[in-house]
Amino acid sequence: MKTLSFFFAVAALFAASPSHLRAQTVQRVASFDEKGKEYPESIAADRAGNLYLSLTFAKKVKKVTPDGRQSDFAQIPDQWLLGVAFDPAGNLVVAGASGIWKVSPTGIVWMFAAVPGHKSLNDFAYDASGNLYASDDELFAIWKIDPQGNAVIWSSDPHYRVTDATYPIPVGCNGLAFSHDLKTLFIDNTSEGLLLAVDLRADGSASPARVIVQDPQLIGADGIKCDAADNIYVAQNIQRKILRISKSGTITSLAEGGLLSFPTSLVFGRGMDANTLFISNNGDAFFSNKPSGQGVLRLDLAR
Repeated sequence: MKTLSFFFAVAALFAASPSHLRAQTVQRVASFDEKGKEYPESIAADRAGNLYLSLTFAKKVKKVTPDGRQSDFAQIPDQWLLGVAFDPAGNLVVAGASGIWKVSPTGIVWMFAAVPGHKSLNDFAYDASGNLYASDDELFAIWKIDPQGNAVIWSSDPHYRVTDATYPIPVGCNGLAFSHDLKTLFIDNTSEGLLLAVDLRADGSASPARVIVQDPQLIGADGIKCDAADNIYVAQNIQRKILRISKSGTITSLAEGGLLSFPTSLVFGRGMDANTLFISNNGDAFFSNKPSGQGVLRLDLAR
């Protein structure tokens, strides 16, 4: 149960994130079509640095080059789309309402894993053996899917659940990212404002989840990514921020407000853009009746 001081701290933080805050280092890469319901949710980068974004309601994947040229990459025959990632072979993996899809580099689409019993597959991460991990924010569990598409619940921990009603809807375990050595899976809980860590044991099983940090700044934490020093970068959707969390749990705000409009996911670029975060800017299509600003942003990190 949350304390009253925690609740009031959350309320104060939401009030302290007005639209006039400006993110000077955030730049727009591409804008998407509002009439076509092109509201992005997740973002991934291929080996050449091209960006791929799931458009939840348009049920398709958009491709964007680092300089902003965009095209439709694939239409997915499902009710909605969430997470995207690349598998070791270079196929794009997409979370849908019906299960997990794959798209070849040439745009061929097929169902990879139905994941029987899932409720809401959200984000993805791959381990060193090519196993895919998928968060299920309504089942409050992490699925493990082997390269053949066989799925089992890998981790189900009380920390994944939702007990607080501060966030507009109950979203439990959400963003996933492996540590640099691929031995620890980092997980955020959107509604609870938690960043968690689960270790991969020698036999492949999951350790109990441990709390790295719980903070009102993390209520709304969505997609995450990990750098070579195991700093975690967070797309903070409802508070319109990009955060960095150190290994010790220290939270730093890298950008706030400005062009950021419900950022949902982020990914590091490739090559010359390796020190740049590309951001899926949703435009607040989930909670607002007047979404705006949807597309791709970039944040160049200090070298």
